[in-house]
Amino acid sequence: MDAERVAAALSAVVNDTVTVEHIGRRGVAHTAGLSTMRLAGRTVTVAWLPTGWPRQVRDVLARAAVPDLIAAPELSAGARRIASEAGMGWFDETGAAQ
Repeated sequence: MDAERVAAALSAVVNDTVTVEHIGRRGVAHTAGLSTMRLAGRTVTVAWLPTGWPRQVRDVLARAAVPDLIAAPELSAGARRIASEAGMGWFDETGAAQ
C-alpha cells in the first residue's frame, strides 16, 4: 500500500480548502492495508483495497474494527454498491467518491 496514493486520491475528492495529511499506516500491498489520515482536523482510517472488488469490500466490512473509509485504484460498481449499502464512505483514484 502506498500512503501517498491514498492521500492523493483523498485530496482529489475533497474540497480544495480541506487539508489531507498522512499520519500512519499498517498492512501490506496485497491486502487491505490501513492508513490513518488527518482530514480537516479529524483523524480517519482508510482501508486501501488492491483492486476494488466486491469481495474485498465484504472482507473489510467483516473486520472487528471497520475503517472510516475504503479506497482503491478503481472500485467496481458492485463494490461501490456494497459499501454504500453498509453506510461506508468510499473513494477511488478515478475521482469517484461517496
